[in-house]
Amino acid sequence: MMHKDLGLALAAAHEARVPMPATAQVAQTYAAATAGGLGHLDFSAILREIERWAALESNPGNGPAAT
Repeated sequence: MMHKDLGLALAAAHEARVPMPATAQVAQTYAAATAGGLGHLDFSAILREIERWAALESNPGNGPAAT
């Protein structure tokens, strides 16, 4: 669903000749996340993919992530 929405936004921007480099980067990052098995997630897949790139993990708990 998110991939489709990003594609629609980029297509509309292209048609209107409006550059959207940040949205294009998000679409590429989401595509990488999907290829990496995170396609079942919502926009949080983007964070998870960036964390993979940075070799980090987010900590949804109440303290700093364990290192």
